[in-house]
Amino acid sequence: MSIPNVAARLLIVAVVLWPGSGAAQETAPADLPGLARSARRSLREGRPAGAAARFRRLTVANPDNGAWWLGLADSELRLGQSAAALDAIERGLALGSGSRPDRSYQVAQLFAMSGRPDSALRWLGLALAARYEHRPGIATDSTFVALRTDTVFRRLAGIPAAEPTSRDDGWRSDLRFLVEEAKRLSTGPTPVALTHSFDSAAAILHDAIPRLSDEAMYVELQRLVTMLGNGHSVLFPVSTPKLTLTMAPIDLYLFSDGLYVVGGTGDGASLVGREVERIGTVSALEALERVAPIVTRENPMGLMWNGPFFLTYPAILRALGIGTDPAAVHLVLRDAAGARSEVMLKGGEFHPPAKLMPPSGAVGQRPLYLRHPDDEYWLAPLPAASAIYVQYNQVANRKGVSIAQFADTILVAARRARAQNLIIDVRRNNGGSGHLNRPLIRALVQFEGWGSGHRVYVIVGRNTFSAAQNFINDVERMADAVFAGEPSSSRPNFVGEDTEVSLPWSGIVGSLSSRYFQDSDPLDERQWIAPEIPVRLSSSDYFGNRDPVLAAVLEAIRRDRRRP
Repeated sequence: MSIPNVAARLLIVAVVLWPGSGAAQETAPADLPGLARSARRSLREGRPAGAAARFRRLTVANPDNGAWWLGLADSELRLGQSAAALDAIERGLALGSGSRPDRSYQVAQLFAMSGRPDSALRWLGLALAARYEHRPGIATDSTFVALRTDTVFRRLAGIPAAEPTSRDDGWRSDLRFLVEEAKRLSTGPTPVALTHSFDSAAAILHDAIPRLSDEAMYVELQRLVTMLGNGHSVLFPVSTPKLTLTMAPIDLYLFSDGLYVVGGTGDGASLVGREVERIGTVSALEALERVAPIVTRENPMGLMWNGPFFLTYPAILRALGIGTDPAAVHLVLRDAAGARSEVMLKGGEFHPPAKLMPPSGAVGQRPLYLRHPDDEYWLAPLPAASAIYVQYNQVANRKGVSIAQFADTILVAARRARAQNLIIDVRRNNGGSGHLNRPLIRALVQFEGWGSGHRVYVIVGRNTFSAAQNFINDVERMADAVFAGEPSSSRPNFVGEDTEVSLPWSGIVGSLSSRYFQDSDPLDERQWIAPEIPVRLSSSDYFGNRDPVLAAVLEAIRRDRRRP
């Protein structure tokens, strides 16, 4: 059944069952909200028969509500009623409800299970056209086992028609697939993947493949992805059977006064605290400039955040003309006393980018923002400032205490302490599931509503990204908050979302953003939310266990309290 046909049927059903007809009067309009809550609860609590009965009543009473059709579909699926579920999904999609790519994929699965391969392939194509985000999983989905030799299925699943006969052909097939996926998943007001400049860059790379090493091919493919201009599109710098990428055993951070080693293992452990003056043949700042074209980002804060990470890869440094040794990173370092030293750090195993962690000392000696770095969220009263300090490190529910429950805890703590100020620290929050932010937003707005003397302060920084950007967007729109720290790493309106991309020949995996988040005004072209209290962290503050950002916020509170 096609979507237009479903829409036509819905129009007929809407006319026949419009309030006033006998069928629609079986359930009074005023009873529908309660019935809907009961239906959702039944489904959530594992009682699909009751849920299905309730959703049927709801869709008869009001066939215009697509969410109720999808609720009916999920109930029917749990009851094993695939045909009824298919019809309900199609009706929900025709009304614009649900995730079109995910639901279309679900329909393809249902058709495949019912032995209707043509319909399964058609809906699989519709899912991909709607920017389905998990294409690598199609080939191994057991639902489609009977279709795995089908030419159309293999094309949709991204399986090469034939194995490349040479190394150069392999990279060319990966390049073609990457360009295809970038175009398929492209979104936003001005998608770069659909421009002549992107096609031209891909054509130049296609011709250069015979002259490039495998590691240089990774760099150039990542350069192409970086052209897309968003922070979620990236090819992960991890070794594959066709590619070897090793990392020096250190973590680097760009402070206001230079690039420093902030973490290390093995040969890198003794280097923590030293400033990096040179990397390979160039200065540390020039190295950052050279690596910039392959650093995924939306604004300059993204380069400050992720640029140092790429500087720990020997092969990447060599491909960019920064270093000469494909297996080791050459550094010139300076210690706190000013003494210089040179080291060669051999590349080793991959370790993911790390958030800034505590440098040393007991927990009680650390500044607040580094006391519980691995906790999703926590709070502490600051009586001297009549404030509650809240650190929100990840947009994810903590085991045992959801974000919604934590939001209630904040208000209880603020009431108990008679706090006049709420300080929300999201400078370490790189995102998660944005829909979880809502209870915390409501709590901040409620706190402000307690009286004119109640203020909200938000500490942001280069690590404030993705769903954390969604959070501060809502805070900016709905509360009269004061921002402090560094600018955020996402735009208020941004292309985002992590997807799954796997290049068939090399095995390189990554993500190509597929959703446009427009949380701000449609004309908002800012590259970040900038702080009203701008403060950057220096190396001496970090290694000295001081927090200049919180200190500036507390000073602002002190001065505000002195005003008549």
